[in-house]
Amino acid sequence: MFRTTGPRGVNVTCRWKVTPGMSGVAGVPWRTAAPAAPVRTQATAHVAARDLIPDDIRLSIPRACARLGLSYVRRRDRPGVVGTTALCDPVRTQQAKGALGVMGRFALVGAVLAGLVLATAAPALAGPAELYAIAFDTALGRSSDTELEVLVPGSGPAPASLAFYVPQGYGVTVGQPAGTRVGAFAVNVSLGGSSTPLGASGDILADDPAKYVANTCSPGTHAAVFVASLFVSGITVPVPLYVDPTSGADAALGGFKIEACLASPDVPAAVGGAPGGLRLIEADLDLVGVFVNPAAAGTYTWSVFETPFTAGTATPDPAGTVEARSLVGLPKLFSVKWALNTARTRLTLSGKVTEGGKPRAGVNVRFLATQKKLGPWTELGVAKTKADGSFSFTRAASGSLYVFAHVNPYISDSCSTAGSAAPLGCQFESTGPSFGPVVHVTVPKVKKKK
Repeated sequence: MFRTTGPRGVNVTCRWKVTPGMSGVAGVPWRTAAPAAPVRTQATAHVAARDLIPDDIRLSIPRACARLGLSYVRRRDRPGVVGTTALCDPVRTQQAKGALGVMGRFALVGAVLAGLVLATAAPALAGPAELYAIAFDTALGRSSDTELEVLVPGSGPAPASLAFYVPQGYGVTVGQPAGTRVGAFAVNVSLGGSSTPLGASGDILADDPAKYVANTCSPGTHAAVFVASLFVSGITVPVPLYVDPTSGADAALGGFKIEACLASPDVPAAVGGAPGGLRLIEADLDLVGVFVNPAAAGTYTWSVFETPFTAGTATPDPAGTVEARSLVGLPKLFSVKWALNTARTRLTLSGKVTEGGKPRAGVNVRFLATQKKLGPWTELGVAKTKADGSFSFTRAASGSLYVFAHVNPYISDSCSTAGSAAPLGCQFESTGPSFGPVVHVTVPKVKKKK
């Protein structure tokens, strides 16, 4: 996950109330080891979602750090937690020190920490496709930068197409002149059958739909065509995204469909294969000014249908299509307050998380803390929300701190709503993250008696 310009990773409508030295409140609207080789079989019954813990982050934090003028640091988690947690430290430049101002820095921290949703370099996915949809402004009826992150198996049949469905109720802006920037992308790919992932990133630009009427994958006149041009190891591969309102049976899946067609890495480029045997592993599409949030509060289901090639060929295998979903609750409300006991030795952090007008119950609220405004950040602790979405966490007070609260994505290897238009069913579902405010905990020094 990344932000290309400015601090946009948290909602900017904040309220701040601080009683000097004693309490404060702020609020904002708002893999483990991969399984063995992929086997495309029918989806099973739904199982409970699990927390995507911090050491599951994979790709995006180094990119987020670099684009925001920060340096990337990877360090080992606390004892008992397997893996590494990657965070950003500030680069000591004038821009990092002063240009953003205090509120801007807080928002910047949120933008960087939004990268906790995703990751630093890791082995290619071995299970079914995964989808994460994240809105960076969750207010109803508002245009929102929205990120779609899809992961596909790195072995077995290569992906032939990805069809994203935008939930009913969302607005989708089309008709942009050719050359208009509509977002940014970042991908991980492999070349020539290598298991080593290679990264590429760039802008997503609108193009003239008339140029794509005769394409063989998704022929016809489209409402819009957005193009991401991948440049990897001297190879350029433009990937069109065909955008259309749905009709007929597709209308049950969403209001709009965005389809990406890919070339096969298993046949020569001379006969229509992917140059260099390029194979997609992960795609991060950050679309700006394209989506407008629904007007009604609720939980909205994004989906992607991944269709593979028949192994070793350039022929799609529709029977192998699998669905992945991502649930987004709108709006998101996340409040955090802090208080000290009378002796100023114990710190309590409490608040409430709601999404789509309902409490977010039974999820882990994770706290990161630093004594400096931009880090380095360390894990402070975890609290679980109650039935009403409220949480409370108490620990020893250890001086003044900046504290960032967030809920990581939750994931399940099956889907909460039965039924799927995909022949192999829906085999993955995520529930989007929530980002709280950064609160400044101030612990007054106790005056010594003379």
